[in-house]
Amino acid sequence: MWYSYEFKPNLFYLTNPLVVLSLVLGWIFLALLFNHPLYIVTIFIMVNLTIVGAGNGKRLLVQLRYALPFVLIIVLINALFNQNGSTLLLSYNLASFTFNIYWESIVYGGVAGLKLLAIITAFTFYAAVINPDEVLYLARRLGQEISLIINLSFRLFPLIWSDYVRIREIQKHRKPIELDDGQISKIQNRVPTLSILLNNSLNRSLKTAESLYSRGYGSGKYSTYQQLEWRSSDYLLMANTIIMIALALGLQVKGLGIYSYYPSLDSFSLLNYRASLVLALLLSFPLLCNGSGILWHYLK
Repeated sequence: MWYSYEFKPNLFYLTNPLVVLSLVLGWIFLALLFNHPLYIVTIFIMVNLTIVGAGNGKRLLVQLRYALPFVLIIVLINALFNQNGSTLLLSYNLASFTFNIYWESIVYGGVAGLKLLAIITAFTFYAAVINPDEVLYLARRLGQEISLIINLSFRLFPLIWSDYVRIREIQKHRKPIELDDGQISKIQNRVPTLSILLNNSLNRSLKTAESLYSRGYGSGKYSTYQQLEWRSSDYLLMANTIIMIALALGLQVKGLGIYSYYPSLDSFSLLNYRASLVLALLLSFPLLCNGSGILWHYLK
């Protein structure tokens, strides 16, 4: 299922989870650091290509389908209430209020929405590639309680969604749901499902607590059954992430990562295009490493 962890034979699933976590945090850092549309588009494209290269294209499409409405809302709100542009596209009156829609406001809202999508897709990659057991192993130094909360959180959503799908299927077979275009009717049809889902979640919580208590969780010293090894590819990916972050900070210090949307849009310089190309190469390095590993597997 798209929302649960499923191992795939490629480089990302074999990489040390600490390296994958550093890579994801690097993507998020870049998305939050830059406001230049050229860099944001580059980050978004390369992160999505990496997710597809890891074999999680279906999961990506599902996440984008749920996230795109929020992007449209961001663009709409910014276009309606931000009156700082200079290129007027539309002006209309509504109940003695005048709304002016500027091109700069639309672009700014679109870039802000794209930053949100980049962060969401970065978390999508993290949830798809990292094994929850490895997350528990990494979080062990934070304390047993914190590591347990983190691990249960990663397992909670897939279980709830699986229960929801199963409950809906059973209800459809037992009693066909009446199709109605009204929103109130749709909400009423969901109430029995949510009630059963809540009851099932509470029962699972009690069983989990009983299981932890019966096994003596937290009563003794923390024990591990695996050791996460570092391979040569892990060092390369970690070094690439560090270089990528250093480049981003350098661009920001030099002023190449700063972009002004108001009162008019700044133009792109040749240095911006060159920096974007270098950034794209660094972002594509994990994808190229994964592709070379797949190619070598077929050539052997």
